[in-house]
Amino acid sequence: MADINITPEGILEKLKEKGAKLSCPTCGGKDIGIAPGFTSIMLQNKIDGSVNVNGPHVPAIYTVCNKCGAMTPHAVAVLEILNQK
Repeated sequence: MADINITPEGILEKLKEKGAKLSCPTCGGKDIGIAPGFTSIMLQNKIDGSVNVNGPHVPAIYTVCNKCGAMTPHAVAVLEILNQK
């Protein structure tokens, strides 16, 4: 269950605690934000043209460069921002 008190500022703090360099990998910009909401990245165990939508997923948040728009995913579990009950 997601912690409903998670804020973009809290996510940025968690990233800093984990040693993330909050600069854009594309343009080097320092104005980094958090995309509104979470996503789920589908994992595939075969590269054969088929897509398994019922396979494993990795919950993630994206940082977004406010200069060029580049987006970088970060695994939610590693950031410890979900309640693990």
